[in-house]
Amino acid sequence: MKRVFPILLIGLVACGLLINEISLSQKDRTPVLESLNSISANQQDSKTDISGGSPYITVLSNNSSTSTNGRAPQGSRAFINSCYFISKGELDSSGFGADSIFSVGWNYEGSTFQSSITTGTLKVYLQNTNDLSYNKGTNFATAITGMTKVIDRNIMIPNDSGQINIDVPVGGAGTTLPFITNSLQGVYVAFEYQTTSALATPLGAPTMYCNTIRANSIGTYQSQVSNGTLMALSSFRPETRFSTKPDPPVDVRNIYSLGKYPYIHITDDTVCVEIVRKYLSDIDPRVCIKVINRDYPYTWKYSYGIDLPSLVSEDTIICFALPQGYEPKLEDIIVNALIGDTSHIYSGCFDPAEDSKRYCVQKTTNSYNYADECIPHDGGVGFNGATGNFVVKFKNSGTDTFKISNIDQTFFNSASAPSRPYKLVIYNDNGSGKPGSLLYISSVLNTPVGSGAVQNVTSTVSPTVRIAGNSRFYVGYRQTSVNNIGGGFQYEIPARKKAFFYSSPDTSSTWTDFGDAGANFRLDVSPRGNGGTLNLTALIEGFYNGTLVRDTMRAYLRNTSSPYGIVDSARVYLSNSGTGIMTFPNAGNGINYYLQLKHRNSIETWSSTGNSFTSGSLTYNFTTSASQAFGSNMVQVDSSPLKFGIYSGDVNQDGVVDATDAGAIDNDAFTFVSGYVDTDLNGDSFVDATDGALCDNNASNFVGAVIP
Repeated sequence: MKRVFPILLIGLVACGLLINEISLSQKDRTPVLESLNSISANQQDSKTDISGGSPYITVLSNNSSTSTNGRAPQGSRAFINSCYFISKGELDSSGFGADSIFSVGWNYEGSTFQSSITTGTLKVYLQNTNDLSYNKGTNFATAITGMTKVIDRNIMIPNDSGQINIDVPVGGAGTTLPFITNSLQGVYVAFEYQTTSALATPLGAPTMYCNTIRANSIGTYQSQVSNGTLMALSSFRPETRFSTKPDPPVDVRNIYSLGKYPYIHITDDTVCVEIVRKYLSDIDPRVCIKVINRDYPYTWKYSYGIDLPSLVSEDTIICFALPQGYEPKLEDIIVNALIGDTSHIYSGCFDPAEDSKRYCVQKTTNSYNYADECIPHDGGVGFNGATGNFVVKFKNSGTDTFKISNIDQTFFNSASAPSRPYKLVIYNDNGSGKPGSLLYISSVLNTPVGSGAVQNVTSTVSPTVRIAGNSRFYVGYRQTSVNNIGGGFQYEIPARKKAFFYSSPDTSSTWTDFGDAGANFRLDVSPRGNGGTLNLTALIEGFYNGTLVRDTMRAYLRNTSSPYGIVDSARVYLSNSGTGIMTFPNAGNGINYYLQLKHRNSIETWSSTGNSFTSGSLTYNFTTSASQAFGSNMVQVDSSPLKFGIYSGDVNQDGVVDATDAGAIDNDAFTFVSGYVDTDLNGDSFVDATDGALCDNNASNFVGAVIP
């Protein structure tokens, strides 16, 4: 949290004002816990912006000055009337230009904030002007003469800490719209605000960012007692935002999801969204959720909207279940808030031009994590000057046992920071949603020597820890010295509750929830079981003609030494591009396996060499070259781009294409057999001369299996 130390403090004056304005910003950063402190990674978020550009434009920026007076609406004043000037040059610098204004907003710095949520009435007036400086005088009633009323609404001012924006949409009784700025003029902004609920404590007045470059450029009246029109001039103009499109009454503040989960062990795939109401609305807002396949072909998977009552509480978390998936894939959960419109359907709910939040979710066969792998880490966290534990909660909500054989970790420490000792720990649940008995503790491990960048570490859990179905468990670190180990994290503000916990010293069994302590760290710790995911690309001769007729392929993992025993097998329904994801529960990391492909009427084909899984994943593409197959035993199926596929024609699966296969095809063609049959070599559901010709050609070339 940023804190500002005031250098000017004047006591109460006649109108009951508490003056607290500064033009010198002094900030410090206070540790979020007594001893659990962050190490900043100084990394920028490289996440792709899908919002299409924010509609909010800061037309008057701050110069690091702040004020707790009524320069913008606030709930610690009963009455505020204010008028200020934004010059043509300032509008030009913002890039707003000549455009319709759909909302007016202000930026609150947040080092102090209201002690309670307040509501009030707000009227906003605008006027284009050729004035070069403020020329509206000190009488508010006179100042708004000739101005256009664009807002007349009830608004809510939250009691949030940290920086917030309050953007109020145009509209309401007696307003004249649209209001369009003039690119050759500046603009006056005036507002009258009256708190209608119980006042927030005056000492809890929200701190707002201000611009003090122009002297006497704003007039303000404020009182705790009665309304009035006599304004005092000041240089503290509030940072101001206009928007170029309608503003929804709610914002999506956070998405809370797992970043990685094993679909076999998650039966209740629930995502929670934190919704913040910005103003009271006479229409119901809608929160729209869309899930997109992040891997090619990037198709929308499903989309739906949730209509929220207009009286939804000011800060609400809603949770919803996503359809259960049964194959590994990387998906984006994208959420935005739209102005209420119950006519939205799947294709229309999501508006990519709206500000959105997103969370990448990896469905796996064998691992959990909260970290969003589509964005970078923000730093490392640990205990300074103390020992302690910090862990992450997971749940095996399936019926099968989850066997933890590895734990993937990330660390961030400054360049050349020494290696530091720690242990890995696994706990069961105490029955109340916190860590209970210790199930596993590793021998002493050491963090990598600091590099100034994120470093990945995988540790083996031996013996394997078995987590029963429908059980919560906790995985994390035990810092055994007083030196911060820098466990990798991403900021999550505010941190979700009942997910991350710490205790100190390391022998303590008293656990504190990160969410209760204001520790806004999403830890990157990933327990992983045995097994692996194969990202396969393969084409089938006959089935491929620029695109693949989709069909089922089975793959076997085989040992690379004679007799090349089968370790595991899986099947996949290949996409039109020949891609598919397969899962092998018995696969191990770092062990070489041959891949053997089997298709219902094609020659079995093996990979050219052994290949190993890394962190439970393996990618293999048979199509790039004939040499990707053992003995280069594939046929070219496309010249642009150059692609290779497995041979067709082995109808009886005896390892060769010969007269027996050709005879079976001829017989079915003669009797006009159709449907899903093995003698259909091109997948068109008919057995005919085309299939016979393909088989005859391969038989004449003595096509057969080539295996180790």
